[in-house]
Amino acid sequence: MGGIYSKNRPSYPRELVDRLFDEIKYDERNARDESDVSENTVADVGSGTGIFTRLLLERGATVYAVEPNADMRAVAEKELGANKNFISVSGSADATTLAANGVRLVTAAQAFHWFDTRKFAAECGRVLTPGGMVALIWNVRDISQGIAASIETINKKYCPGYEGPSGGLDFDDETIFSDFFADRYDRVIFPNDLAYDEHHFIGRCQSSSYAPKPHDAHYAPYTDELRSLFQKHRTDATVIIPNSSYLFLGRVI
Repeated sequence: MGGIYSKNRPSYPRELVDRLFDEIKYDERNARDESDVSENTVADVGSGTGIFTRLLLERGATVYAVEPNADMRAVAEKELGANKNFISVSGSADATTLAANGVRLVTAAQAFHWFDTRKFAAECGRVLTPGGMVALIWNVRDISQGIAASIETINKKYCPGYEGPSGGLDFDDETIFSDFFADRYDRVIFPNDLAYDEHHFIGRCQSSSYAPKPHDAHYAPYTDELRSLFQKHRTDATVIIPNSSYLFLGRVI
């Protein structure tokens, strides 16, 4: 599962990462100052195969990549392990195993909807330095029209566990985020349309947790309909899926 996830899941806009570090007043020059590691240390919780972790490392941060799934964690270790600032951690959202007051920022990319939010908030409060922040991040496709609407129809037809993108999370329900963040939080949306060839388009759909697996009866017809959908919407050898990247940023304590 980790391999198909790593190869086909999309990344996030550089502008989102820039905004994130601007908000926490991150100074990249300090990343070389080992005397104050807390100001340059991030816990990427639910880090999976390291898609968002990689962007954090590219900014010079030291990153604790906290992931409970051994398969996904192994992929991240293989791809990012050569970076001295990458630290792989077997842990979960409510039990990261990290030291108290040790990180400046906690991130959760495409993961928060899986968490027990109250326990996660408590764990963030424990591991963050005073004034530290939490960033919740998602890629969200526009399912109201075009190819994304057709993907929605196919998912509902063949995926019994499908509740909608990101576990059916309603990003317009402000109570979800106001209950999590202790005070004011920022919500910023970045355009991030996704381009796929046929192989990666099908792989992206198959990488979802709710998608039929190769041993399932629905796997072949699910894949066949996705292939037909690609052919219907492709321009040359590519389809474009309308997508935005959401950032919710605030403090939990």
